[in-house]
Amino acid sequence: MASDQKRKRSGHKRATSNRKPTTLTALHCEPISRQPGTPPRTYFFFRTPPPDAAEQKHHRPENQRRSTASSALVSARTFEEGLVWAVNLGGDADTNGAVAGALLGARFGEGGIPTRWLDGLLVAEEARALADRLLELAQARGGLDVVAGNRYARHRPSGFSDLGARLDAALATFRGELEHDQKSRLAAELLIAQSGVFGHGSTLVSNVPDRDALYVHEREYAFDDLEPARSIEICDGVRLMLDLESERCVGFAMRGFASFDFESPANAAVWRGPRFDVPPLGIEQGTVGLIAASARLVLGDLRTPDRVLFDRAVAAGQSEKALLLWQACLEQGNELARYALGYTLLDQGRPAEAREQLKHYSSIVRANAWAWCYLGQACEQLEDWEEAEYAYRQAVAATQAGALETDAPARLADMLHRRADGA
Repeated sequence: MASDQKRKRSGHKRATSNRKPTTLTALHCEPISRQPGTPPRTYFFFRTPPPDAAEQKHHRPENQRRSTASSALVSARTFEEGLVWAVNLGGDADTNGAVAGALLGARFGEGGIPTRWLDGLLVAEEARALADRLLELAQARGGLDVVAGNRYARHRPSGFSDLGARLDAALATFRGELEHDQKSRLAAELLIAQSGVFGHGSTLVSNVPDRDALYVHEREYAFDDLEPARSIEICDGVRLMLDLESERCVGFAMRGFASFDFESPANAAVWRGPRFDVPPLGIEQGTVGLIAASARLVLGDLRTPDRVLFDRAVAAGQSEKALLLWQACLEQGNELARYALGYTLLDQGRPAEAREQLKHYSSIVRANAWAWCYLGQACEQLEDWEEAEYAYRQAVAATQAGALETDAPARLADMLHRRADGA
């Protein structure tokens, strides 16, 4: 603090305009012990380019320590793996290990530290007592940002960590194989679905690799065709979903998910702002950045169960099997399936059921012109003329506001003409 005040008094300013950007580099590392035939582990390493001669005198070794620790935090699957990797990089190994160990401990909690390491500690009970006291102080002051996002902390509701552990266990068999084997990816997606973690709670996590997008939001909401007033962009590719009626932020969408730069200053907003509970990832009150980084670390390019069902339903066309798949997708919390379920029921001559689904969906996503148009068709077939006219007019209004063009104007004119002739 004293040195900071001294800098301010002397007018010292830290030069930032010429700082070299931190890049994300993939390192393929050989573990200490590895089964024959197992691919090397890939670590994502936050690396700042070495300083040139003019910058050398201002270069600080702590920058590289932070880089090493951040890399271990983002890439490691276990506390032990991350810490061993950080120390074995060499250089200032003891300091690297201390910083990485602190961050990894915040992520995995005491339960993630190998028992053989804990058993050898001479001051284990003193350390636990100190940790508990620090936690109490943090709770008293509201400074629980790290603890709240911890996936395996001892002081967390057991349901969150249990779900995160179940997800990790489901994927453990496939570590190292997923990048190279499509069959392994499909099998891993099946195990994720069988683990049941993504059907838990009121939050949908939907990873859509073919659109390079991640959607995380409360159930009963949908991002597609969302009115502009109901979302706000906080940085390039990231939008928050707003519930204007309850004045709440209910989720977010991240485009360019696979390559999103979590370290960029331009994306700093993802580490601030609203927080969400995401039980499938074992996260309680996590920021957008914590949730998305965890999802990319755990899922990579694996589809979540709702998306697997969605893709299978699309492939099934308008068949009875498609109806079952859309229903299963909806049960996972994906409201887009409700829209598809509605128009599939309509196509199969079941307008009453179609109206129920489409009416619900249109109340959630009012800017989808085709949802209104299909609702109008269902109501028209049921001879509910007033509601059919309302739905068609909403479809026209949505198109005028920028939604896709539909045949609602022609259907509305034809219906009104027939009604006038009948009167």
